[in-house]
Amino acid sequence: MAESAYGVVRGVSPSNYGEGSTSQISINSRGDQLVAQTLPAKTELVAMQHSWNVAIPTASKFTNVADMPTTRSELALYNGEAGDGPSYVIDSVWYMCITSITAASGISIVYQVAKVTALAENLAVLISSPTGATYGGRANKAVATTTMTANKWTSIASAEGAGAVVSIGTGLVAHVDGGIIVPPGFTIGVNAVLGTATGTSIMGITWHEVKLAQG
Repeated sequence: MAESAYGVVRGVSPSNYGEGSTSQISINSRGDQLVAQTLPAKTELVAMQHSWNVAIPTASKFTNVADMPTTRSELALYNGEAGDGPSYVIDSVWYMCITSITAASGISIVYQVAKVTALAENLAVLISSPTGATYGGRANKAVATTTMTANKWTSIASAEGAGAVVSIGTGLVAHVDGGIIVPPGFTIGVNAVLGTATGTSIMGITWHEVKLAQG
């Protein structure tokens, strides 16, 4: 069968299309749809210029703690949009040690999303863009807040023996890839659990602002 109402068998359809042109989908002899991704996975999403980064300034670095947090998030990001506004789709959360831990240490990144709005906006916490765009949204960010809830933390990444005697630059990234969503009126708080309570660190969050149907 050369072609049908549902697709065109490989080899029949042209291999190059002009900008804005349309065509039937291509299928192979087993009926599989043929898709070739020609750009890295997030290129088109980032090109929309609704992707953002935020990080704890080095001047606000925190001391590592060898215990689970109770109500404290080292970095908090509040979605201040109206109820029908965009959600914050979390792409990644990262941790980096900027002064020596001085001993081998495990690291875990933890987070929670809560209905928390009472954040003291920290203007030293800057929002950057992977495309160089200027942020015009309604995110509110803060460091070292104690507005979260004990026992609601979830681990999203861990590494054993992550530190060394000289551990500056030791880090960990949690690739969430949209597995965490912060709706309007909610806050994400992040923290890190270390195997030793020495050294200081910073954390950061990358997210995309997208309107989503909730519920």
